[in-house]
Formats: sequence, C-alpha cells, structure tokens
Amino acid sequence: MQPKTLLDTDILSALMRQISQATGRAKTYLGDHQQLSISLVT
Repeated sequence: MQPKTLLDTDILSALMRQISQATGRAKTYLGDHQQLSISLVT
C-alpha cells in the first residue's frame, strides 16, 4: 500500500492535461486510497 500523499501543483497540472505517466500513477494510487488529496494551498 502506498502512503497517503498530497498532490502538488505540477502533478495536478499533469493530471488535468492527461499525461499518461501521471494518470497511470494516479490510478495505482487510487487502487489503495479512495480519492486524491490536495490542500487549500495547492
């Protein structure tokens, strides 16, 4: 199981642009956790 982590702005941007490396890792992360986490600062 991967530890719970916060997304930074670069990764969030990559996900929004649907960059395959970012989306693949996000899918793996979501296999362990119910949702992606961001902070109000992000």
